[in-house]
Amino acid sequence: MDTAYRGGAFSGSSSFPAGSDQEIWRYRQFGTFSNSGNAADPADPDHDGRTNLEEYHALTDPNDAFSVFTAAVAVNGPLIVITFQSASGRHYTLQHSPDLSSWSNTGTPIFGDGTMLSFTIPGDALRQYCRVLVSP
Repeated sequence: MDTAYRGGAFSGSSSFPAGSDQEIWRYRQFGTFSNSGNAADPADPDHDGRTNLEEYHALTDPNDAFSVFTAAVAVNGPLIVITFQSASGRHYTLQHSPDLSSWSNTGTPIFGDGTMLSFTIPGDALRQYCRVLVSP
């Protein structure tokens, strides 16, 4: 088999088995399709506190501790604005909780396009926790 991976595409003289999006991401990041070692879903090779599975969902670099998904929160009058850098091809869902154990979706999920995106919600709750879920 004479197949090589070069700059985002496979080339060579023999066919290459198609993998899932996650397997292709794993190959691009670690040079293997195998879910093992530093390439395993629960591994954290850059020690940033996020597993490879979380890095795959956010499309961050699992080998760079400074490549992490973060959201900034600002109060704008009676509103709370949550802003973050999106990744193309990812869906973002805002959830809220009064107690960190039961979560509800807030509004409609939005589709990432590689730009800064934001959710705006009313800030009228006495205590409200929020999180942004990222999914392929």
